[in-house]
Amino acid sequence: MSTFASVTKSPSVLRVTVHRSHPLQGEFSALMYECETMYTQYSRPFVLAMDLHLMGTLHPVDALQWMMMFFRVSETTKKHLICTCICASSTLDDAIQSFLHMYDPIKPFYSLNTSNAFEAQIVKGTTRS
Repeated sequence: MSTFASVTKSPSVLRVTVHRSHPLQGEFSALMYECETMYTQYSRPFVLAMDLHLMGTLHPVDALQWMMMFFRVSETTKKHLICTCICASSTLDDAIQSFLHMYDPIKPFYSLNTSNAFEAQIVKGTTRS
Protein backbone atom coordinates (compact mmCIF):
# COMPACT_ATOMS: atom_id res chain seq x y z
CA MET A 1 0.00 0.00 0.00
CA SER A 2 1.21 3.47 -0.87
CA THR A 3 1.71 5.95 1.92
CA PHE A 4 0.68 8.69 -0.50
CA ALA A 5 -2.91 7.49 -0.98
CA SER A 6 -5.24 4.55 -0.53
CA VAL A 7 -8.13 3.22 -2.59
CA THR A 8 -11.05 1.30 -1.16
CA LYS A 9 -14.00 -0.23 -2.95
CA SER A 10 -17.41 -0.94 -1.45
CA PRO A 11 -20.53 -1.99 -3.38
CA SER A 12 -21.53 1.63 -3.97
CA VAL A 13 -18.45 3.83 -3.34
CA LEU A 14 -14.95 3.89 -4.81
CA ARG A 15 -12.98 5.99 -2.34
CA VAL A 16 -9.55 7.54 -2.93
CA THR A 17 -7.95 9.10 0.14
CA VAL A 18 -4.73 11.08 -0.11
CA HIS A 19 -2.58 10.83 3.03
CA ARG A 20 0.19 13.32 2.22
CA SER A 21 0.85 16.19 -0.15
CA HIS A 22 3.07 14.61 -2.83
CA PRO A 23 3.75 11.08 -4.09
CA LEU A 24 7.18 9.49 -4.08
CA GLN A 25 8.55 8.01 -7.30
CA GLY A 26 6.21 5.33 -8.59
CA GLU A 27 3.43 5.98 -6.06
CA PHE A 28 1.24 8.01 -8.38
CA SER A 29 1.44 5.42 -11.16
CA ALA A 30 0.55 2.69 -8.66
CA LEU A 31 -2.40 4.75 -7.42
CA MET A 32 -3.66 5.30 -10.96
CA TYR A 33 -3.39 1.59 -11.77
CA GLU A 34 -5.28 0.64 -8.61
CA CYS A 35 -8.00 3.26 -9.25
CA GLU A 36 -8.48 2.26 -12.86
CA THR A 37 -8.60 -1.44 -12.02
CA MET A 38 -11.20 -0.98 -9.28
CA TYR A 39 -13.19 1.59 -11.29
CA THR A 40 -13.65 -0.73 -14.24
CA GLN A 41 -14.75 -3.61 -11.97
CA TYR A 42 -18.03 -1.85 -11.19
CA SER A 43 -21.06 -3.33 -12.90
CA ARG A 44 -23.61 -1.43 -10.83
CA PRO A 45 -24.12 2.24 -9.87
CA PHE A 46 -21.39 3.78 -7.70
CA VAL A 47 -20.05 7.09 -6.41
CA LEU A 48 -16.43 8.11 -6.94
CA ALA A 49 -15.31 9.83 -3.72
CA MET A 50 -11.89 11.47 -3.58
CA ASP A 51 -10.58 13.01 -0.38
CA LEU A 52 -7.79 15.24 -1.67
CA HIS A 53 -7.71 17.54 1.34
CA LEU A 54 -4.04 16.80 2.10
CA MET A 55 -2.88 16.78 -1.51
CA GLY A 56 -0.59 19.39 -3.00
CA THR A 57 -0.50 20.35 -6.65
CA LEU A 58 0.38 17.45 -8.95
CA HIS A 59 3.21 17.51 -11.43
CA PRO A 60 1.69 18.41 -14.84
CA VAL A 61 2.60 14.99 -16.30
CA ASP A 62 0.80 13.23 -13.43
CA ALA A 63 -2.24 15.48 -13.85
CA LEU A 64 -2.37 14.68 -17.57
CA GLN A 65 -2.06 10.94 -16.90
CA TRP A 66 -4.88 11.18 -14.35
CA MET A 67 -7.10 12.90 -16.92
CA MET A 68 -6.26 10.28 -19.56
CA MET A 69 -7.33 7.55 -17.15
CA PHE A 70 -10.83 9.02 -17.14
CA PHE A 71 -10.97 8.81 -20.93
CA ARG A 72 -10.00 5.12 -20.69
CA VAL A 73 -12.78 4.35 -18.19
CA SER A 74 -15.46 6.37 -20.00
CA GLU A 75 -17.68 3.33 -20.70
CA THR A 76 -17.85 2.50 -16.99
CA THR A 77 -18.52 6.17 -16.27
CA LYS A 78 -21.41 6.30 -18.74
CA LYS A 79 -22.98 3.07 -17.54
CA HIS A 80 -22.41 3.06 -13.78
CA LEU A 81 -21.07 6.28 -12.25
CA ILE A 82 -23.68 8.17 -10.22
CA CYS A 83 -21.52 11.18 -9.38
CA THR A 84 -18.06 12.28 -8.32
CA CYS A 85 -17.47 13.89 -4.92
CA ILE A 86 -14.19 15.63 -4.17
CA CYS A 87 -13.08 17.07 -0.85
CA ALA A 88 -10.18 19.44 -1.40
CA SER A 89 -8.62 22.46 0.20
CA SER A 90 -8.99 25.80 -1.53
CA THR A 91 -5.38 25.51 -2.76
CA LEU A 92 -6.59 22.95 -5.33
CA ASP A 93 -9.55 24.99 -6.59
CA ASP A 94 -7.67 26.30 -9.63
CA ALA A 95 -6.33 22.83 -10.49
CA ILE A 96 -9.82 21.32 -10.23
CA GLN A 97 -11.28 24.04 -12.44
CA SER A 98 -8.51 23.50 -15.00
CA PHE A 99 -9.24 19.77 -15.00
CA LEU A 100 -12.95 20.46 -15.59
CA HIS A 101 -12.13 22.74 -18.54
CA MET A 102 -10.24 19.90 -20.20
CA TYR A 103 -12.47 17.00 -19.18
CA ASP A 104 -16.27 16.97 -19.06
CA PRO A 105 -17.20 14.51 -16.32
CA ILE A 106 -20.64 13.85 -17.97
CA LYS A 107 -22.09 12.95 -14.54
CA PRO A 108 -22.67 15.26 -11.55
CA PHE A 109 -19.41 16.54 -10.04
CA TYR A 110 -19.28 18.01 -6.54
CA SER A 111 -16.24 19.82 -5.17
CA LEU A 112 -16.56 20.34 -1.42
CA ASN A 113 -14.28 21.99 1.14
CA THR A 114 -15.30 20.22 4.36
CA SER A 115 -15.34 16.57 5.40
CA ASN A 116 -18.92 16.81 6.66
CA ALA A 117 -20.23 18.18 3.36
CA PHE A 118 -18.16 15.59 1.47
CA GLU A 119 -19.54 12.65 3.48
CA ALA A 120 -23.11 13.99 3.23
CA GLN A 121 -22.83 14.29 -0.57
CA ILE A 122 -21.53 10.70 -0.82
CA VAL A 123 -24.54 9.46 1.14
CA LYS A 124 -26.87 11.56 -1.01
CA GLY A 125 -25.29 10.09 -4.14
CA THR A 126 -25.58 6.49 -3.00
CA THR A 127 -29.22 6.90 -2.06
CA ARG A 128 -30.00 8.04 -5.63
CA SER A 129 -28.82 4.81 -7.22
